[in-house]
Amino acid sequence: MNFIYTAIVIVLCVWAISISLNRIADSISQDTYRAQALKQFMEYRTHSSTLEFILIGSEAEIIKSSEDIVNNEGWIMSYSLTCYARNAHGEYFMFVSNYEDKPFCKHISHANAKLILEHKYREPI
Repeated sequence: MNFIYTAIVIVLCVWAISISLNRIADSISQDTYRAQALKQFMEYRTHSSTLEFILIGSEAEIIKSSEDIVNNEGWIMSYSLTCYARNAHGEYFMFVSNYEDKPFCKHISHANAKLILEHKYREPI
């Protein structure tokens, strides 16, 4: 009887270890999320008939950025990167990437940019 319990415990331990190792192999590091989000930013381009309101990520200057990370016992459950960027015409944009879906981008008024960026804000050209 003791042998059966020992065998069951060993099987359960092996099973738990294999599940843990699979989860570790499937987990994505914070650096991977950040790299993908920055890649999305660099490849992003808005369309507008007015040149001042076009954001080309590879040509924009990131003024401020922040990451929002939700994790559970070390596992990243949700990740988003928010970048406040300035284009060559001095217009500001907020870009949000959550790694999995299409990114969100919005033009920001100078009044709002001044509030958000504080001392990093620069007047339009």
